Amino acid sequence: MKRFILVFAMLLLAAALVGAVLMDIPSWEKLNLEKITNADASSVLLTADGAPFARLRTATAGEKLRADEIPETVRQAFLAAEDSRFYEHPGVDVRRMLGALWRDMRTFSFREGASTITQQLVKLTHLSGKKTISRKTNEIALALQLERRMSKDEILAAYLNTVYFGEGAYGIESAAQTYFGKNAAELNAAEAALLAGIVKAPSACSPFENPAQARKRRTYVLSRMEELGYLSEDEEANMRALPLPETRFSEADEYPWYRDEALRESCERLNVSADELLSGGYTIFTALNPKAQTSAETLFESASAFPADAADGTKAQAAFCAVDPQTGAIRALVGGRNYTVRRGLNRATQSRRQPGSAFKPVSVYAAAVDALGLSPSSILDDSQRTFDGQYTPANAGGKYHGLVTMRTALSHSYNAASVSLIEFTGIDLAREYALRMGLPLSDSDNYLSLALGSLTYGVTPAELTAAYAALSNGGRAVQAHTVEKILDRNGRTVYEFTPPLRRVMTEESAYLITSMLTTAATSGSASALSRSGVSIAGKTGTAACSAAGNRDIWTVAYTPDLVACAWMGFDNTDDQHMLPASEGGSGKPARLLAAFFRENASGARFSVPNGITTVRLDRQLLNEGHVSLLAPADAPQALTVSEVYVRGHEPTRLSDAFDTPDTPGAPVLERLPGDLVRVRAEDDSGADVDYLVVRQTAEGREIRAVLTAEAPSYEEAIEPGDLAYALIARNRRLYEAGVTRLSDVGPFASLPDEPSLAQKIRSFFAR
Repeated sequence: MKRFILVFAMLLLAAALVGAVLMDIPSWEKLNLEKITNADASSVLLTADGAPFARLRTATAGEKLRADEIPETVRQAFLAAEDSRFYEHPGVDVRRMLGALWRDMRTFSFREGASTITQQLVKLTHLSGKKTISRKTNEIALALQLERRMSKDEILAAYLNTVYFGEGAYGIESAAQTYFGKNAAELNAAEAALLAGIVKAPSACSPFENPAQARKRRTYVLSRMEELGYLSEDEEANMRALPLPETRFSEADEYPWYRDEALRESCERLNVSADELLSGGYTIFTALNPKAQTSAETLFESASAFPADAADGTKAQAAFCAVDPQTGAIRALVGGRNYTVRRGLNRATQSRRQPGSAFKPVSVYAAAVDALGLSPSSILDDSQRTFDGQYTPANAGGKYHGLVTMRTALSHSYNAASVSLIEFTGIDLAREYALRMGLPLSDSDNYLSLALGSLTYGVTPAELTAAYAALSNGGRAVQAHTVEKILDRNGRTVYEFTPPLRRVMTEESAYLITSMLTTAATSGSASALSRSGVSIAGKTGTAACSAAGNRDIWTVAYTPDLVACAWMGFDNTDDQHMLPASEGGSGKPARLLAAFFRENASGARFSVPNGITTVRLDRQLLNEGHVSLLAPADAPQALTVSEVYVRGHEPTRLSDAFDTPDTPGAPVLERLPGDLVRVRAEDDSGADVDYLVVRQTAEGREIRAVLTAEAPSYEEAIEPGDLAYALIARNRRLYEAGVTRLSDVGPFASLPDEPSLAQKIRSFFAR
């Protein structure tokens, strides 16, 4: 017997311990009436500087109603909808809880709710939205305590002043103003029933967004009011027949595109619904830069900044995203041409589009530079050809350029050269770098066309902006985000952004690509960016849908402290909804970004990593001979080009094209009929060297002519006396650049004796 008692006691103790762990009683919230009487349940969004920019309507002093100011109709509607036994139970309705539990067990749905108005109030003011046994038990305990501290009327009034009704409205007074433009005291039964039905799911039951569901919920509440004797049958029928509200009376918040994305992101980070977030009293610290956001929104107001509408009036859409390259913090965001629907489609973060050539720098070129050590002067083949016997990429305008440097190929966006590059790097390596940069790829993105940004699903503007941030910040991955930190109603940090600590390429590789994209922004496909007036790098992208038009046009640009992306196109592309072939990424998107950077960039210049060196190359040899050789320090600027390399990988051989020519040998002299002499060089060096013809007479020396590749000989009349000729070699390229570099005078050759009659006859017939 004693053993049985001992075992039973041990089991009881174990159960108690398990229960204590499950209940987590030490962490329970204590009842604090201040949180109820002074409840302010709105979630507020703060800018990067800590200033509120979207404060949803709150239960402030001017909007709260006293218990005796709550209209009877409103009381009845909420009792019917939420808690018909409110005035009978002690804060927890055991009968209702058991009934809900029984129904859940029968249906295996476990969705039946049984929270009383008192429980809902303590949940709104004291607890998080987590669905745990501990939180639910804490809620019951708080509800029982509250019923002993406040009257039923006071609890009901506090609940009605605190609950969230959607559309940014907290409390019954704000809700009445928002949905009907009147005070709560003026609400009729139909209006009160609509509001009572909304609180269950404000978004899903909104009369503006989902009128069918709103009407269904209102009908349910009205029918319950009739069942409980609050309305007669005729009154209920009359109220049911009234129309739903169609006009919002709420004031719009600032920066709605950014606000919506911050709310969406916050819900995702906290794993709560939008309604739970909005009514949870959270303080959300965002990365918003109001100046940059205002600038972007203002640019979107000009219709001329965007492609023309389709023939049926459908607008060409656009999206914009600006990010801090050091952190990935989104400073500005615009999700479309017009903001019309709360938490609707945000094209900057939710629309995946084909990036076209804007994909090249963060995939195949990144792989070539970082993994394989190619440099901007590496040579690519931009000839028209068919790859793998089936894929023939086309350059814009149908022009091909043969062998070109990688700088030229990227800055001018040559497609054939880029495909030849991915053939060299391999598709897998290009995929790896795109994934490193945070760009989503599917398994089917496994073809040579990947080099040109041909993807199965595409990328969002925010994703592409974040990928380019790694080029700006020296090769570190960032994650685009709007939310930095979230505090709950009690000031506790419930979320804080943690940046990814991941290097995707070396600092030197990032700089080499940036250098090439700086060329693109000054004299290449993105040259419209030069209007920004700041040190800027960028790349355009155009995705065609047919020979007649384009699907997507892009520009991505960056400075050391700001990265931005602009996309334009139609939401649904077809034969009637496509951009004209004349609209490309180098046009309107680039001009829009130039205007944005002109207003928002700091003017900082890209810093050169210690591992980078700059050398001067022989320009002609690079462009025509496709060889990288150093130019001497005194070479004319016009004949050289500066290029950047990873230190230790720069060319070391000096070009001899700038040398003083060797002293030439004696010229070849030939008597011609008519007492003429012809002078030419024995060794014709072609276009590199010219020869000055020097004539020696009794009076002295004089330069008589210049022998060139175009005029390789010189003829003049033979004068009496002893004549001799010599040559001086001149570096032609230097001379054309304004620098004269001459060899010493070569040996002289005398005019040959006049030929005999027999020699003349033989010479005549030889001709």
